[in-house]
Amino acid sequence: KPVALPDEAHTTQTRAIAFDPNGATWIGTSAGAWKNTAHGWQKKWPASGPARVNALAFSAHGDVWFGGDGLWRQRGDDTHAVAESLLERASVRDLFRSSDGTLWISTVGVWCAWRRTIRTVPTRCVSGGPKACRPTARTRCARTAMAICG
Repeated sequence: KPVALPDEAHTTQTRAIAFDPNGATWIGTSAGAWKNTAHGWQKKWPASGPARVNALAFSAHGDVWFGGDGLWRQRGDDTHAVAESLLERASVRDLFRSSDGTLWISTVGVWCAWRRTIRTVPTRCVSGGPKACRPTARTRCARTAMAICG
């Protein structure tokens, strides 16, 4: 059945929709992220002010990932920027969590991989998917961006 948007989101652009592991609906907007609960919509990020959320993803451990102007991870009540030196000026366009738990982050800028440390992924490796490329510390950034978070 149709679900009305939160009142605060009526004047914003809806940029993403996702479902968490418990089946709750989340939306990302030009002013933040909301979760639809039994008590209605609740703004989940940021606590105050607007922030563009283009993409949402969830870990099996309850982390929520927000992609917009950079990449943000919410764990419990703590939300912080991730890989700031690489992604602070990047516009994160999409997030995808693969079956092995890897989080793929597409941006405009450079292809990069992150599994506890930041690494770059050459563009030529991306067409074959995540298994086709095992980046090394010597890999250099290419033109279009993606990060991998494990």
